[in-house]
Amino acid sequence: MKNVALLGCSHSHMSVCEKTWIKQLADRYNNLNIDSFAMCGHGHLYYDMVLKWIMYESDKTYDWIIIQFTGEDRWHIPTHPIEYDPNNVMRRQKHSDNFTEVTFNSDRACLIGHRFHPTDAEDTKFSWIHRGKHEGPKFNRHTINHTGSWNEARIYSKLLKKQIAHMAQTMPISYFTMWPIKGAVDNIGLKTTFRDYFISLYGEENLIQNLLDETGHFNTRANELIVDKLISLPLFNQHLS
Repeated sequence: MKNVALLGCSHSHMSVCEKTWIKQLADRYNNLNIDSFAMCGHGHLYYDMVLKWIMYESDKTYDWIIIQFTGEDRWHIPTHPIEYDPNNVMRRQKHSDNFTEVTFNSDRACLIGHRFHPTDAEDTKFSWIHRGKHEGPKFNRHTINHTGSWNEARIYSKLLKKQIAHMAQTMPISYFTMWPIKGAVDNIGLKTTFRDYFISLYGEENLIQNLLDETGHFNTRANELIVDKLISLPLFNQHLS
């Protein structure tokens, strides 16, 4: 068995899609023992913390680290409104013999980063994903608040990407970008984001109507196509055996 750690956001989390690409990868490859640290809404400060934890604190040695980069303006949004327990830092939910979701036992009180502000669809940079799909409140995830944390988060994200690119030169790390953000990077030969990859194949309207769910995330079919593409790339496939 090869121990694998995944760092990602909602595009890799089972609460958004039960057949998310990383779970489908685990289903296809029984030799991979995957711990998914992906969390909805979390940012690169969280990624950095998880990366340091699996390198210096985890009692498990990971043979491969996969990083699905998220938006450059995201910092850290703890998900579970529970009290911190120093004796139980990690929470584990086992979904199959070789796939486990792992989350830090954290409190919402330590939220770091910009706030989410309701806004009109016309002011939302991602308003195109809502057309005919989503009737709920619109949120502009790029609103700058008085703290200036937007710019700080972008600088942090840029530095983290450079750090991981440097680490990947000597460590088994694969990284890619799922959604269109400034500074999208990968080291697996994709050379684009998965959103733009799908648009190049099917067009934007086809993507919206057939490959996204009502929240604007990739649906089960899109996640299946993501796995198909990943395993076709030699720079990713080399880690599967």
